[in-house]
Amino acid sequence: MSAPQRSSITLRALDGTPLEDGRVRSIVVSTAHAIGERTGVTVVSVNAGNDRVEVVLECSRLEAIGFVAELRRLTEQWYARKFPDAGHLWGPPPGDRLRDDDTWRSEHEDDDEWWRGGERDLGPPG
Repeated sequence: MSAPQRSSITLRALDGTPLEDGRVRSIVVSTAHAIGERTGVTVVSVNAGNDRVEVVLECSRLEAIGFVAELRRLTEQWYARKFPDAGHLWGPPPGDRLRDDDTWRSEHEDDDEWWRGGERDLGPPG
């Protein structure tokens, strides 16, 4: 029988060193272990630095990406509630960096009813 697949994945803060605070670091590490317990993914190790956390998991690379996405989502929510004036723990999501919500809404307001049926004209292919 072969050894289980291991994947290492790192989540880095875009600005500053938010994990320098022991309380923040502890929550991030605890959350990683909790996600592992909840999902059945074996967490081999969690190593946290001042601006990053590296998680080694017994799973595929794709599963590891999903794991770290959930780690980011949960810890970002906690951080926003705990430190409302501090900004983002890991950095703003890509959409926030590219455009503001009002621009996105105005570009997509016709898309609100697409699911009700009928076909939409998506324009010429290619």
